[in-house]
Amino acid sequence: MQTELSILYRAMQQFLLYSLAAAVSTGMMFLDVTLVGNQLDELSYVEISQEIMLLISIVLFLRLAWKSIDIRSSSVLIAGFLAVCLSASSIVF
Repeated sequence: MQTELSILYRAMQQFLLYSLAAAVSTGMMFLDVTLVGNQLDELSYVEISQEIMLLISIVLFLRLAWKSIDIRSSSVLIAGFLAVCLSASSIVF
C-alpha cells in the first residue's frame, strides 16, 4: 500500500511539474502578445524564457553526465546539441 501511494505521489509531482512548464511557456506568449503588444520578435518574453529553459536543460544534462557513468557520453552529446541551439538562437541578425 505504501509503495502504491509513493508511486501515485511521484506521478502527481511529475504531472504538476510538466503542467507548470506548459503554463509558463503559454503564459509568456500571452504576456508578450496581449499585455506588451509585442509581435514575438527577437527580444521578447518568449525568446527569453526559451533561452532560460534551454540553459536549464543544458545544466540538467551535464549534471546527469556527472552522476551517471553509463550514460555520460549521450548526456554530454545532448547537452552539446542544446548548447549549439542556445548559441544559434542568441545570434541576432
